[in-house]
Amino acid sequence: MTACRRLLRGTTAALMLLGAAACGPVIEPIVDYQGYQPRGEDLQKVQIGMSKQEVQALLGSPSTTATIEQLGEGYYYISSKVETVAFFEPRVVERQIFAV
Repeated sequence: MTACRRLLRGTTAALMLLGAAACGPVIEPIVDYQGYQPRGEDLQKVQIGMSKQEVQALLGSPSTTATIEQLGEGYYYISSKVETVAFFEPRVVERQIFAV
C-alpha cells in the first residue's frame, strides 16, 4: 500500500470520527439564578412616600443600598440569570434591577 493511500484512509477515518462526534448530544448550559427579584404584585404595592421599613417589610432586604446626600437612601433589588456551558466562563444572560 502506498503512503498516499494510507494517508487518504487515515484522513477519511478521522473525518468520519469527527462527523460522528458532531452528531452527538448537544451540551445544555447549567443555569444559575443569583440575587432576589420581588414578585410583580409586591412591586405594584410600593408607593411614593413609603418609609424604608415599609418597603423592606413588603419586598424584603435589598441586594444593596446607595446613599446620595441630596436624594436620600436608595434600595436596589438585583437578580441575574447566569449560564455556564462545558468549561467556558459563566456569562450573565439576563439581569433585572428594581430601584426604590
